[in-house]
Amino acid sequence: MEVASIQPETARMIENFVKKGGRIICIGELPYQTSGLANATENNKDVNNLMQKLKKEFPNQVREVTPPTKGEDFLAWYTRLRQTENIVPFVKISQPNKFFSQNYYKAGPRDIFFFVNSSKFNPVNQELVFPATLSGKQAWLWDAETGERYLLPQEGNKLTLRFGPGESKVIVFEKNKTGNYLPEQSTDTEPVVLENTWISHCTPPGRNSKNFHYG
Repeated sequence: MEVASIQPETARMIENFVKKGGRIICIGELPYQTSGLANATENNKDVNNLMQKLKKEFPNQVREVTPPTKGEDFLAWYTRLRQTENIVPFVKISQPNKFFSQNYYKAGPRDIFFFVNSSKFNPVNQELVFPATLSGKQAWLWDAETGERYLLPQEGNKLTLRFGPGESKVIVFEKNKTGNYLPEQSTDTEPVVLENTWISHCTPPGRNSKNFHYG
């Protein structure tokens, strides 16, 4: 988690970012050396001097924070960090947990969110609050396997969705509001017992197909 080594070019990009108003939070310590052996002595000095200069000139934008201790609940640690450093999340998640994550992308006028419930066993119902700037756009569910798209019912910039074990969703906000809504999904999590004989048909790439009989 702690980053001690960066390229001098990276340090200069950080400097430019900070001078434009950006904030840098360094976990554990500031980077102080280069990540390569070429001109290491000179580059180590450049990286360390620049990072120390930024910390001195922009104390409210360049911050060092204590890393979580071994065995500490990372989610609880980050929640405290977010509060103390006034970090506003891009998406507010009603039930944060270590298995649930999201990524955001921008493609032209579309805002794209990728959500994953990486738990193998537990489903989760999430209320997701998106930036207010998206209130005028329609939320769509894009099925990456079939290419189909469905409208999602929303309340302004808020969605309520269920994620099954190991399930991911691609949510896209755009101005187009014409289409079909997502059919109601079953929330039954009980296992289904197959009492009769059934056949699994498998065709590995480059090999002959095989049938497997069960029951």
